[in-house]
This record gives sequence, structure tokens and C-alpha cells, in this order.
Amino acid sequence: MRLQTQGMKIAVAEPVGGPLLQALGIEVVDPEYALATMNHDDPAPRDIARLEDAMRQKTVRLLIINPAMKTPSVSRIEAIAQKAHLPVVDFDEFPEAGHAWQHWMQDRLDRLARALGVHD
Repeated sequence: MRLQTQGMKIAVAEPVGGPLLQALGIEVVDPEYALATMNHDDPAPRDIARLEDAMRQKTVRLLIINPAMKTPSVSRIEAIAQKAHLPVVDFDEFPEAGHAWQHWMQDRLDRLARALGVHD
């Protein structure tokens, strides 16, 4: 899959999936925004503007969100992604109780591959 995803650019609302995305050669264009969200801080205006521009101009392929981190700021960028017709992909931080780690990770990979239009 890495051969197909190497160099692709995406946005993330919170830094979930970092090692997986790195292994696939995917570039996260908004690490400052994501880090602020994770730390329950307000992202800097320049980081918000950079992220919104990337989505509106479609220089990113999709937006990854952590469904556990629903904030007004995340809801706003999710709405911008949807308006730009960018896929929004849920990435949970942890597998659900009773869900094997391998299946959870495969589910994440499958959702990502579908949204990016690649095949493993």
C-alpha cells in the first residue's frame, strides 16, 4: 500500500494514527493544529487558516478525525472538509472492548485505503 500512498498529503484534526501514517509515507499537513486539539488548546489562527485553505483548495486528500474529540473547532473543520467534498475518516485512539488489536488496525487501514482510493 505504501507504494500507492507515498507522498500523499492529508489533514488530521488530532494526532491519531501517526506511526501508521508515517509507515505509509503519508504527509500530515497540519501537525500544529492537531497537537493543539489534542492538548485541548485553541489552534493558532495561522494554523486554522492553513488547514482550511488546504481543504478548500483540495491540496489534501482527506481529513482524519478522532470521534472522541468532538469540539466546536473540530466540527467546523469537518464541515469545511465535507463542503469541499473531501472524505472524513474516523480514527479511534483505541480498539473497542473485546475487539482484537489486529482487527481494529485492519479496519483503520481499510477505511483509509477506501477514502484514498488505493488498494493494498
